[in-house]
Amino acid sequence: MKSSFSFVLKCLVIMFFWSLLVLMSPFPGKAFGLELRDYYPVQSGYGWLYQQTDTLSQTPHSHIEVIHEVEQSGSTVFRLAQGGSINFPTERQKGFRDLDWDSQGLKIYRIVEKESNPEENVDVTFDPPDLYIPANLEPGQQAQVVLGTVTLEAVGQTVEVPAGTFPRCIRLGFHSADQDCPDTKVWLAPGVGKIKSQEICLEDGVKNTETSELVAARIDNHVIGNLPLCNGKVVSFAFSTIQEKGCSMLLDGIAIQGHPETYWAKFDFNPETLTLDVDWGNVGVGSGVLGPTGCGQFPGLDFTLEEPYLWDCKNGFYQTAGIFDTVRYAGATYFTEFVFEDSEPAFHLVRIWDQYGTLFWAQ
Repeated sequence: MKSSFSFVLKCLVIMFFWSLLVLMSPFPGKAFGLELRDYYPVQSGYGWLYQQTDTLSQTPHSHIEVIHEVEQSGSTVFRLAQGGSINFPTERQKGFRDLDWDSQGLKIYRIVEKESNPEENVDVTFDPPDLYIPANLEPGQQAQVVLGTVTLEAVGQTVEVPAGTFPRCIRLGFHSADQDCPDTKVWLAPGVGKIKSQEICLEDGVKNTETSELVAARIDNHVIGNLPLCNGKVVSFAFSTIQEKGCSMLLDGIAIQGHPETYWAKFDFNPETLTLDVDWGNVGVGSGVLGPTGCGQFPGLDFTLEEPYLWDCKNGFYQTAGIFDTVRYAGATYFTEFVFEDSEPAFHLVRIWDQYGTLFWAQ
């Protein structure tokens, strides 16, 4: 009887310590490793602004990523649009990746990279979609992915970047067959995503380490960190996603200095002042939907053929100007630039290019 009691007692002690270890684990309840989806959120409207430096140039520059939904091979996926400082119209959006999570992990459907030399542009569609990040990894475990291999190198790290201090971070190590840039390390924070990365490359035989650190992010219609504002402005469109119909557009993800939430607002084109004016009856917190609209006062004008994007011509923060790549009027296609004025608030038309990129009107 005593031996049976001792056996039961030992089992209870073992179960207690096993439960304690599970609770203390960086991934409690995950029998098959850390669930990486918690560390790499992919959701429409999310955005990240990074500051990049490298050991060769020592010159910081910005890099922004914003997610919105697109159709790809009959399915709705998430487009991670990437860009930096833009010199319009000779340079456009830097590129994008179409991604979505499934039971196997984060899959990549398409990758586009635009370079200054068009011959170096990349546009690859994966059919079927390939694995970008696996669903689960244990510390030290390596997995094969589309770009090479990925290893969960560390868990439970506290990482400090310009956006703040983030606990419980993990570090992934990517290794590819690219001889110029074989190794990349990425730090991910739960619920936020990538907060830091380091890529080691060889440029003309010289080692160059490029470091990217999070400055600010838009997560669940809230701003994390400190979104830079340029030229004394109080409004930023860095994380805005855009809907357009007829001669109207709706921007969400609008950040206002001193406010933790992001806002949405509808803007209508005014042909008398050549401005996109805010419609005060259609403004709110979070995200909105643009209803049917037209160009009754300016027949033949249409903004809807291509999604516009916001940018800043000086520092790449995408904050002060709106670019429409494909404005149609009287059967012709034009590029237009609108600059935002906080005091009105409205976007003012300041430049028009023809379809060949030749400037033919400026205010």
